[in-house]
Amino acid sequence: MRTPFQNWYEALPVYVVYGFLKILPPRWASLSMGHLCKLGRFLPIHQKVVTRIQTAFVEKSELECHAIANGMWKNLGQIIGEFPHVNKLSGVFKSTSQNRIGGFRVDVQGAEHLEELKKNKKKGFFFSGHFANWEIGSIVTQTFGLPLALIYRRPNNPRVDRLLRNTRNSVENLTYLPKGASGVRALLKLLRQGSHVGMLMDQKMNEGLSVPFFNKSVPTATALVDLCLKFEGTLMGVQVIRHGPCAFTIIYHPPLTISPSSDKNTQLYDTLCDLNKQLESWVRMHPEQWFWLHNRG
Repeated sequence: MRTPFQNWYEALPVYVVYGFLKILPPRWASLSMGHLCKLGRFLPIHQKVVTRIQTAFVEKSELECHAIANGMWKNLGQIIGEFPHVNKLSGVFKSTSQNRIGGFRVDVQGAEHLEELKKNKKKGFFFSGHFANWEIGSIVTQTFGLPLALIYRRPNNPRVDRLLRNTRNSVENLTYLPKGASGVRALLKLLRQGSHVGMLMDQKMNEGLSVPFFNKSVPTATALVDLCLKFEGTLMGVQVIRHGPCAFTIIYHPPLTISPSSDKNTQLYDTLCDLNKQLESWVRMHPEQWFWLHNRG
């Protein structure tokens, strides 16, 4: 059993780095950590990452796969550098032009789909993945007047969890709920109170429906689509693309069409296939911006 002293001892370096990055301007924090985390290519897990990339992109050379892996480490560092500043993005976004808020530059595309969602008074069920900086999409979404609830995996260290939650929950109309029975109960309550739901759908699952992703079938979480069907909501992909330190495009894709079917299992499987196809297309577009450290198999 972990002791409070162990939790503090392990969390202290995280708090120190967080505090240092918080002092820096967002762009400097992103740049510095992006360069620092390039050292990840010397870690033992780097070769596992390269192997996963080679499995997904059989047409690419080993040199190209190493370049993608190196880009992933840089992107991960930029996420770490930007995280202490992401709550500065909770301003008002315009739907088409580039927005400069809190040291970030964000171009929003497809905001008309959000307006249609609000007009029809339907529940929005947003899916995304570990792309670019995955914290950005949910923050921008709530600025369009869509309160959002998200399920997340709680870190093992409660002190680190508190730091992450304090940063994320400081954004108005954005609620992070821990994975588990209590989180699901809270999520259902928020849904009935008018909230929408967001979920990262590219995580490794020990259970779930086996659905094609790249060259193999992988266990895929069904909760988001299940809830969408139950509440007769709209299922929409949110793509985040990085253009540099603190510079992004957020694309709200047209809602996925859920084909009517008398067989719920078939309907669920077909919808998840379409969802994974969209996620895969985003990976293929910018493979260096995806979090290959997750073993998706």
